[in-house]
Amino acid sequence: MQHNPLPTGLLVALRLPSGWTVRLNNWFYHEPLLPSGISNRLFVSEGQILLLSRYGTNYLNHPHWSRDFYLDLHWLGDAATGEYHLRFYEDGDDDLILADFRSRSALEIQQKINDWLDAWSIDEFPPA
Repeated sequence: MQHNPLPTGLLVALRLPSGWTVRLNNWFYHEPLLPSGISNRLFVSEGQILLLSRYGTNYLNHPHWSRDFYLDLHWLGDAATGEYHLRFYEDGDDDLILADFRSRSALEIQQKINDWLDAWSIDEFPPA
């Protein structure tokens, strides 16, 4: 009897600036549906799939860098009709959202994360 190994996937590439920490990363598979139209059984579709944080402990006297920021990503819905939900918030309070973005496209979410991290990692708040 031959055992087929589980397929492996690649993590979605992100550009993390200094100071950002990956707290959770289960974002391995870009698409919830396979090209055949059936659900990708390896796609993580429940709960949080990505959590990044930035703690400003080294810059306590600086009004921007001393703030703690969080970025999280969820998949909401089923494989056929669901979408990614990306949120950016401060001080661990996910009721006080600074930015919010939804898309079905992993590439759009990936670009938005990279854009937000670039913007929020410079000495300006909020970014233009």
